[in-house]
Amino acid sequence: RDAGDLGGSGKTMTAVERAYADARRNFLPPFDESAQKPYKVYDSQEVAGEDAWAQISRTVDACLHKGDGDGDEWRDAIQGRRGW
Repeated sequence: RDAGDLGGSGKTMTAVERAYADARRNFLPPFDESAQKPYKVYDSQEVAGEDAWAQISRTVDACLHKGDGDGDEWRDAIQGRRGW
């Protein structure tokens, strides 16, 4: 067995497990192996990139500020095609 630590759990990794973990980190975007919730695994902003995140943020902000107060306009705007 390899003396490497398996995800900070205190368990040791075999050479195959270590190679698999390294390949996974090299292939996938950075992720939190210890995330307790699925939405915490990846950082959306980091995955999208700076330019795409700026566009996403502007779109979501525009959708959230749209409406006359009944509360559903933002949902319709986000789901619609260029409804914002």
